[in-house]
Amino acid sequence: TMRILVTGAAGFIGSHTTLELVEAGYEVMCIDNFSNSVSDGKGNAVSLLRVAELVGKPIPFQECDVCDLEALDPVFAKGNFDGLIHLAALKAVGESVVMPYEYYSNNLIASLNLIK
Repeated sequence: TMRILVTGAAGFIGSHTTLELVEAGYEVMCIDNFSNSVSDGKGNAVSLLRVAELVGKPIPFQECDVCDLEALDPVFAKGNFDGLIHLAALKAVGESVVMPYEYYSNNLIASLNLIK
């Protein structure tokens, strides 16, 4: 079974991607920092709890900011991944026009950290 890491997994696209991957037989590890999604207050992604209900098994999840290189260490310590679907990003168009450097920096650093 291929192991896939999904970043931004608690968001709309991330949770739907996770659902499709699990239904296709992939083993999925999900991470998100909740900047664009909702936590249940206990560190669980509400959207992924719903995915777990749909597939009938828990979805491995860890709260993690991919811009924090050290925060990624425990994620990768859990073993090797065969693939990565990187969906974690700031995404509000209007805000990105007002704060272009923050968006560029956030999205680029996240990608570079995952490549490392």
